[in-house]
Amino acid sequence: MQKPSSTTHKPPDPTQKSLKPPSSTWKDVIPSIRLSKPVQSITSRLSTASSSSSSSSSDSSIMSRTSTIDYGHETFPTFSKKILELLHHIGTLNLPSIRITPKTAIDITRMPGGNSYRIIGITLTTPTPTKKTAKEDQKDHYILRLPRHETTPTTNLLRAVSTMYHLEKHTPIRTPITVVYDPDGGKDTSDCPLSLPYILQTRLPGKPLAEALPEMSFPQRCAFVRQLVNLLTDMDKTQFPRAGVLVPAAVAAERKGMVVVDSFDIPGVADEALRSRIQAYPEQTTRDMLLTQLETWRLFWQHRETSGGEAELAMGYIDRLIETTREMERYGCCLGDNVNVLYHPALTPQKIFVQRRGSSSSGEWVVSGVLGWDETVSVPRIMAHRAPSWLWRSGAEEGWQMADERHDCAIPASAESAEVKKLFEIEAESAIPRFLEYAYRPRYRMVRRLCWFAVWGVRFEEDVLGVAAFLREWDEMKKDPNLGWAVKGVWGEG
Repeated sequence: MQKPSSTTHKPPDPTQKSLKPPSSTWKDVIPSIRLSKPVQSITSRLSTASSSSSSSSSDSSIMSRTSTIDYGHETFPTFSKKILELLHHIGTLNLPSIRITPKTAIDITRMPGGNSYRIIGITLTTPTPTKKTAKEDQKDHYILRLPRHETTPTTNLLRAVSTMYHLEKHTPIRTPITVVYDPDGGKDTSDCPLSLPYILQTRLPGKPLAEALPEMSFPQRCAFVRQLVNLLTDMDKTQFPRAGVLVPAAVAAERKGMVVVDSFDIPGVADEALRSRIQAYPEQTTRDMLLTQLETWRLFWQHRETSGGEAELAMGYIDRLIETTREMERYGCCLGDNVNVLYHPALTPQKIFVQRRGSSSSGEWVVSGVLGWDETVSVPRIMAHRAPSWLWRSGAEEGWQMADERHDCAIPASAESAEVKKLFEIEAESAIPRFLEYAYRPRYRMVRRLCWFAVWGVRFEEDVLGVAAFLREWDEMKKDPNLGWAVKGVWGEG
């Protein structure tokens, strides 16, 4: 496999024209806070970074096709010149979190991206002050993230930046550090040479957990259980007064540098009076969130012009979900503890970065950070708690959102995998309130499915089929005297 294509650039021509500062930095969006940590703290976090952090790069010809043909991007050589121009401009801002001098060599490398963002790797190599020292040249690693599509909302970028800052400032959760960003880069009034919004952030050391899991020995995987439980515990302790999307708290003077919770997005609702009704709900219980969201989706269909009975069909199923919510409330034991916690919808092994301590192959693996905070939300705890069964199941590259969660509590056939599962359950039971109860018991899995319908809506044919299957299973569960309490093969039960 070829190495990803890259370009190393010389220092700029002194006659190069200067650009205006980016239209938005941290200080513009959330006043009176610093851009990021001082450069020495970033350096310490990146000191163990190596080429392995980009080892998942694909063949350059494949990457070229993806970028230039599939997404209609300009070729990498011409685009890299614009990136270079942007970086030299950023160097003139004297930011504490990045250092670009006339002697700094800049290496720009294509990296695998996702459906929403194009990813560019950047390495800055700054010579040591004097040749008399034995120190190697300083290398700092960064990531440039750019939307693949012009239609990508800049609000997604702002959510990612504000959420990462909130987590860096108020939690132990490790994330990339934002150096600078420009949500207005794609506007005609912007001088951004990329003509795109962007985020420049530090690169996490290590590699995705999906790549590391096959390398882990049984003792290493057992030891890693504690790392994963710590991450899930930190997310559970990050709590909010209500459920919804996390947005920058730019106008809340008493909450500078933090995020606040706004209503879940409802696509296609343009009527301002209707939108004001959607976004007006206050602090909530899980029951309030479910009923508010389902009523909102009903309004969505009432205001949508459709033919062929689509609206009537969707509203009929939504009405049945509303009745199911009220039934669960009447049972008095289904809707959880009304605590809303941080939830990462794409917390898969691809998003969790890890690195091995020490140079020995038997060294302990630790979490170095988590990527992908663009669509982070606050949800009821009962919705967030699902067992990471990829840790003990085959096909470890799958995230727990990718597989049927009814199999999460099944005991693996392999004795080693069963031991890893048992260790996770022991650690999670003692560290995270009601985690295994919410993750495994059938009644709470039903509530979790109901929450998903309430948040993401009943919009497509597969949603209707999913609701129909859910309602059939709920009718069967109501025949159980224990209402889906029993779980086999866990906590010594059954």
